[in-house]
Order: sequence, then C-alpha cells, then structure tokens
Amino acid sequence: MEVINTNAEKYDRKAELQPFDETKAGVKGLMDATITKVPRIFVQPSKIEDSTIDSNEKFSFPIVDLDGISKEDPIK
Repeated sequence: MEVINTNAEKYDRKAELQPFDETKAGVKGLMDATITKVPRIFVQPSKIEDSTIDSNEKFSFPIVDLDGISKEDPIK
C-alpha cells in the first residue's frame, strides 16, 4: 500500500477530513473500497527536528525486590 506525500505546502486536512467523516463508512469503508493509497488524513508527518525527547535524558526506574515472593511469609 502506498502512502501519499503529506509535506505538500497547501494541504488542507480539514477539507479532506470532512468528506470522510460525512460518509460514516470509517476505515472499514476504505478497506471495503480496496484503497491503494493511504489517505493523507491518516498520516502524521514526521518532524525529527521538533522531537520533544532529548537523547541525553536520563530515565530512573524503581527496583522492586521480589526475592522470596513465592515463600509463605506472614508479612506481605
């Protein structure tokens, strides 16, 4: 299945989305119509330079000690 270019300068998502919404067919309707290209309204343009994730950001994960969890311990 081919993806349509979403980087067009004059792409009006609202104008393309409205007729799709009015059909009430949804994604199933697109599949029933055997589309060959993914409509632009379903493609999110990639903007790597605008990414909010800092590659140097450090993550902290808590450590939970599960040693002895299967033993009969009155304090749980």
